[in-house]
Amino acid sequence: MGRVKNAVVGGTVVLIVLSGALALSPAVAGEVAGQHYSCGSSGPPDADRRPLVRATAELRLLSGPSPSCRPGSIVRVGDLMNYHCYTVGGDGRSWTYLSVPDRNIRGWARDDLLPDNGSFVNC
Repeated sequence: MGRVKNAVVGGTVVLIVLSGALALSPAVAGEVAGQHYSCGSSGPPDADRRPLVRATAELRLLSGPSPSCRPGSIVRVGDLMNYHCYTVGGDGRSWTYLSVPDRNIRGWARDDLLPDNGSFVNC
């Protein structure tokens, strides 16, 4: 089994299995959608204290944890990324807010696209 993240949604713990699909009931999916950061909002604080992680693929950061948010900077292969924290986006997927300190860029990326499946510290 893959690594698991959990998020509290309306008092219920929702488990996100990173190597499989997550099925949410419409009621829970609606609650999850209402709790994520909106497109363009200021990023969360840096709560994840792990060392920097090297990017293994090119990655487009977004302005929020949703595929409908405005695209931003591109993380290049070899960039050192600082994971801040993760949240469940409006699409029901897990997203990490990250920065690349050497290039002064930041934004959101889907966890399944990141090395080590992104942050494991909830925003």
